[in-house]
Amino acid sequence: MDAKLTKAQVLATLQTERRAWDALLAEVGDARMSTPLPGRQGSPKDILAHVAWYEHETAAVLQAGSPPAERAWLWEMPEYQRNLILYREQSLRPLAEVRVAAEAAFSQLLAAVQALDAETAHDPARFPTMPATWTPWQFIAAHSYEHYRAHTPALRAWLDTLPAAPLLPVVALPDYAPASVLQSIAETVRVQHGGATAAERFAIAQGLLVDLGYPPR
Repeated sequence: MDAKLTKAQVLATLQTERRAWDALLAEVGDARMSTPLPGRQGSPKDILAHVAWYEHETAAVLQAGSPPAERAWLWEMPEYQRNLILYREQSLRPLAEVRVAAEAAFSQLLAAVQALDAETAHDPARFPTMPATWTPWQFIAAHSYEHYRAHTPALRAWLDTLPAAPLLPVVALPDYAPASVLQSIAETVRVQHGGATAAERFAIAQGLLVDLGYPPR
């Protein structure tokens, strides 16, 4: 990662890549999130939990200068051993719990990045547990959007071998908008908010209709 990257560039990349990551997981769909991936240990749910753990720990480093003391020993292990321990600890967690943890970890990371000032963001010495050859920007990237990119090919390759997930109903939308508009909104909600409840998808769809100039009648 370019050490000259600005805070604004990192934030923009983080948020853009997160939207792509969320869209990919929405394409997987809740019904398939716990399906083991062929040739790999774990499922999409396990990958989500794995990514969330690293984002939570990264936020802790940025906010406090070091990981939580009770878990610092994990960072001293080889990466493959650390990941195996994390998998064994988290594989039995229910999907809903993993999703909540993932959203919380990303929110915490985003807040930690937004709080960095220009001087701190380029000085690894401000963070005792960060390798001296890294910059905070590199540390953030490796454990967030570069992490998404690392796991995306396997998920995409697996999805491409499967039949398309059934369309999730948005709940009947009013007929005061053209059918093409309703179809486009339904697909947008399915891809970006596949984990939401029917009521939530309906509210999101109505909001999109308003944004497009079709207020409720």
